[in-house]
Amino acid sequence: MTIESFLSELEKTARDRKINTSVFLIHKINSVRKKHIKSKEEEMAISCLISNIKIKKIGELRAEIIRGIKQYKEARKIAEEKIIEFASQKIFKGSVVFSCGHSDRVINAIKRAGTCGVEFSVHTIDAGTDLEGRKAAEEISLMRIKTRHFPDIAANKALEKVDVLFFEPESVTENKIMVPFGVNAVLEEAKKQNVSVYCIYNSLAGGSKNKQWPKQKTPEHLHLMGGDAEESKTGNITGVITGQGILTVSQFLRQT
Repeated sequence: MTIESFLSELEKTARDRKINTSVFLIHKINSVRKKHIKSKEEEMAISCLISNIKIKKIGELRAEIIRGIKQYKEARKIAEEKIIEFASQKIFKGSVVFSCGHSDRVINAIKRAGTCGVEFSVHTIDAGTDLEGRKAAEEISLMRIKTRHFPDIAANKALEKVDVLFFEPESVTENKIMVPFGVNAVLEEAKKQNVSVYCIYNSLAGGSKNKQWPKQKTPEHLHLMGGDAEESKTGNITGVITGQGILTVSQFLRQT
């Protein structure tokens, strides 16, 4: 993850005894930030950590940065735990849960509900060209939870009798929730079938960072079309599950 590599190098820089002035340390911090932080979303995720760094005695500055990294990681861990708990509470006995694409947070929420003795089933579907939904289905099935994976074209069938749908956004930027191309069609169908739709997002983690699955070798004359991310239609989303609680889309966007 970009933010993880940023935090690691930031701490290494703060501990570097070859840096002997606070001005030089702040310069190095800015260099690390430019190297790792590539988007407004990532900048927003770590702004609380680096926005108030000021020139002071070098020892005090080192300690402040290291302490800030520790507090940031703790806050992110707490937010992650709350998100998983809030999401798992939306899964009840006999329900059918729909997972769109692959999300560690969604899988962990499903696992949490399963370990609490709740009996339910899961439907999955791919989001994008990397068969992420199929891989999510395989992970969930290892928990001994009844799981059915559907092709994208069968989204209307997959959503029949579903109670709740979870998805993670591709990114959240400029007051927009971006999703992989094609996900909007799934969310629209979910609304038609009165399925509760929840977006899961941890602002301290810089958004959705799916696992990097091994790529299969593609034949020379074959090009797989993935499509660009597109802005989600907020009217199709019931709420956004964050570390602060379950928010309406308008409440959530006002915070971003």
